[in-house]
Amino acid sequence: MTIQDSDITTSWDPPSSCSQQDGTLSLQVRLSHLLSYILTSIYKTEETHLGTFLDKTRTILHTLAGHAQEIEGIIYTKFQNAVDTMPKGTQHVTLLYHQCVIVATRPLLLSILKERLDKLDQGEEDWQSFLAPTKTLISTGIKSAAKTLQILSDEGSLLDVFLPFDLEFTYGAAIHLTMANALFPHAIEGQSCIQDAHSIFEEMTYKSNRLAAAQKSELVSLESLFRELASRIERRGLQTLTLTTPDQMGNNRPEHMAPDDEQLVDASVADEGSIELSLVGGSEASPGVDHPVSNMEFLENIGISSYEFLSIVDQIGNPETYGMLDGGQSWKEL
Repeated sequence: MTIQDSDITTSWDPPSSCSQQDGTLSLQVRLSHLLSYILTSIYKTEETHLGTFLDKTRTILHTLAGHAQEIEGIIYTKFQNAVDTMPKGTQHVTLLYHQCVIVATRPLLLSILKERLDKLDQGEEDWQSFLAPTKTLISTGIKSAAKTLQILSDEGSLLDVFLPFDLEFTYGAAIHLTMANALFPHAIEGQSCIQDAHSIFEEMTYKSNRLAAAQKSELVSLESLFRELASRIERRGLQTLTLTTPDQMGNNRPEHMAPDDEQLVDASVADEGSIELSLVGGSEASPGVDHPVSNMEFLENIGISSYEFLSIVDQIGNPETYGMLDGGQSWKEL
């Protein structure tokens, strides 16, 4: 018998009224619910209209923005600017957060891969109508995959060798980057982090994790297949796909703005069919609260930015963007 997430109704205290450990566990539960929602709402056997996909993704990113603000609050109040100062629970929550981003944006890469394979022997391609509204999302997924491997490969990281979580995080991020590198050869972050995945697998294998050895072998095989695809694309003179740098959006944050200056979002998954969002802050920015620069840099290093996600949500919600989505016949379906 399978228990659905919607059948689990145990409530949790809000972060403001519980200990840091309880708040971290509460956030882990909500991120796990969100991951389940992503898998059941986005991944379908039938084709999905791109506008429908982006609408669901917008809701998911809005939820992630609220969770990002909670992680930011934990970092600001508890830790210094190094990965090895984070307890394992907080590191796990950060990695689970990135996993949600990766899984939510992966269908875009899969759609591009399918279209590229279907039209490999055809000279004419029109990618603008698809990439224009989606490239920021794709870049965000690549960034989360890269940050996942950076966190796990950090010298101070508490790598779990026998529990499945870190192995799953590593494998998922590595596949995402391998696919992205083949489709977007200039995705610099992806190219520089693939070796981290190999090092993580090797460390786990050295410590007697046989599954890590098998997954590294699978990854090597996939890398070979995607290199062949990239070579065929180049030989046929097909268009080279490019993305804007993922950090460009994050750099748009005003220097004086910290996450506490933004509207706080408390998000939770109500059931597997919907996401319930409630605002716990005012609609206006609260008075500025200066946080140490080291904390801001640390959040940048681990890839947590509620401001970035709220900016993406605003972009997806732009009516002009939806007009562009409906314009391209080739990309009407995802």
